[in-house]
Amino acid sequence: MLTWSDYNKKTFGEPRPMAVSAAAYVSAPNPKALDLGCGSGNETRYLLQKGFSVVSVDSNPNVKEFVPNAIISKFEDFVFPKDEFDLVIAMFALPFCAPDKINAVIENIKSSLRHGGVFAGQFFGLEDTWSNRGDMNFQNESEVRAFFEDLEILKLNEVKEERPTALGDPHFWHILHVIARKK
Repeated sequence: MLTWSDYNKKTFGEPRPMAVSAAAYVSAPNPKALDLGCGSGNETRYLLQKGFSVVSVDSNPNVKEFVPNAIISKFEDFVFPKDEFDLVIAMFALPFCAPDKINAVIENIKSSLRHGGVFAGQFFGLEDTWSNRGDMNFQNESEVRAFFEDLEILKLNEVKEERPTALGDPHFWHILHVIARKK
């Protein structure tokens, strides 16, 4: 059986383009970022190279192999500091949050952003292969927009495509990519 550790080893390398795009929106001096679901640390390393101080969080203790200073915590248990971050990224991580906790996690993310801070992440749509899993959460576009109605949505695009997972399993992806800024 494949594990999150297998996934992290397989995906080690370059940061996701969306994280790079989101970081470009941040112009604060001495920027601070939160990397939720840091996994193999690709985005954490990129942000550090770009001068950010980074708090990295993941529920899998094995991420310490890639991000030694990572905080091991589920998002729903993490204590989000208020008005702390210029950037919060959650690259393909939030869909794995417990369905009954996602609203609180989104509110915590937004409250952790400083004025002008940027959020970037993905949500899985209702047509995704995994949408029948009860341990994950799925949204349509209007629900994602509602999450960020008090932020300025800079980018929201929906992708539907047949493409294997990083581990090679067949998958129909229904993804909503979001970049939003706190007003």
